[in-house]
Amino acid sequence: MEENEYKHFNPTPELGLSTIQVQQRIEEGITNEPVESPSKTIKEIVLTNVCTYFNFIFAVIAGFLIFVGSFKNISFFFITLKVDLKSYFFFTSNNS
Repeated sequence: MEENEYKHFNPTPELGLSTIQVQQRIEEGITNEPVESPSKTIKEIVLTNVCTYFNFIFAVIAGFLIFVGSFKNISFFFITLKVDLKSYFFFTSNNS
């Protein structure tokens, strides 16, 4: 692995780098720019876990059951949604 040769400064914590030293760092591209997080946001995780083909099929079946008025048979949809949310919270809490 090749290391970059940058001039190192030893500033005191009270004074920090001088203006000239800061300009040199900026010109060399050595700045403390924040990088984007490689992980997904909570919204992305929820959408990828809840909006699945499996859940789409169950939503269509639930829609048909609502359409024909068979509300007693629709309870499976809520159980499926509960299982999805439990697995979401389980996996996100273990990956932290």
